[in-house]
Amino acid sequence: MAIIAIDAGTTTTRVWRVAGGVIEETAVAAVGVRDTARDGHNGRLRSALCDLIGQVRHTATEPVTQIAAAGMITSALGLREVPHVPAPAGVRELATGAVAFVDADLCDLPIVLFPGVRCGPWGDQSAIAQTDIMRGEETLCVGLQAEHGSTGGTVMNLGSHWKSITLDARGRITGSRTTLSGELLHAVMTQTVLASAVPTGRPEGIEPEWCLRGAEAFQAHGLSRALFTVRLWELQAPDVTAVQRLSYLIGAMVAEAIKAPEEQTWDASGEPLWIIGEGGVAAAWEVILESQGTRVQRYSPEATTAAFVRGIGELLAARG
Repeated sequence: MAIIAIDAGTTTTRVWRVAGGVIEETAVAAVGVRDTARDGHNGRLRSALCDLIGQVRHTATEPVTQIAAAGMITSALGLREVPHVPAPAGVRELATGAVAFVDADLCDLPIVLFPGVRCGPWGDQSAIAQTDIMRGEETLCVGLQAEHGSTGGTVMNLGSHWKSITLDARGRITGSRTTLSGELLHAVMTQTVLASAVPTGRPEGIEPEWCLRGAEAFQAHGLSRALFTVRLWELQAPDVTAVQRLSYLIGAMVAEAIKAPEEQTWDASGEPLWIIGEGGVAAAWEVILESQGTRVQRYSPEATTAAFVRGIGELLAARG
């Protein structure tokens, strides 16, 4: 028998048919909860889900028994809102907090939605800076811990939001810290005077030396001045390439994202910091952290997908 696993995020929805823990079929659409926010309803997301489920189910050679999903699909902008569970949260808490139902207009299969996690003293306005939330990353963490054993550590997920997630020795999520750095990087590259100074498109690679120089500029002058220096490099140093300027820019932003020593847990954990991401941003994190003596392990997109799907399987098994 097979299941269908779903990860619906802000901009993209991914659907897999899985049998025996092996991904047999994949379907992807550039539709997410951002479309729900823009449209004021989830019609576009539902339509995409219906099509994607049909695609992976059509080619199945054995019965598909259910659908399991995590991510922003469980938010108020998704398919159905599932309340976050409070940290510390591991497999047991996430499985207990799941919601199961049938949506006949979408599909005839039963659907299980796994919750996200909220961290910190929730509801205390005086401590709002110590709180955080996630949807989807918790399922990825379950998969990572299943692969490596519940040894603790830190997961750095580098999407449109950069999120640092702390795991304890039992594999439970104990805390997280999210920034808008991914969105900010995109905005700086495309919507400011620096657009002419850096390559267009997603950063694919960096030059480590220039990345470290950008990190040093942030430490010396702050983020805003370090970013403007990219413009000065463009005007005064024609021998400096666009990739070097971009490396400098990303280095400054990564340094800003990790500037709070009291919120860093990876050095003390003794475990590697798992970086979930690709391209120039992930490379910059690796360069800067390793320059500080932190052991880093990067996950490819394929390995990340496998870990997420494994997390879905682990949570389904915990539900019995």
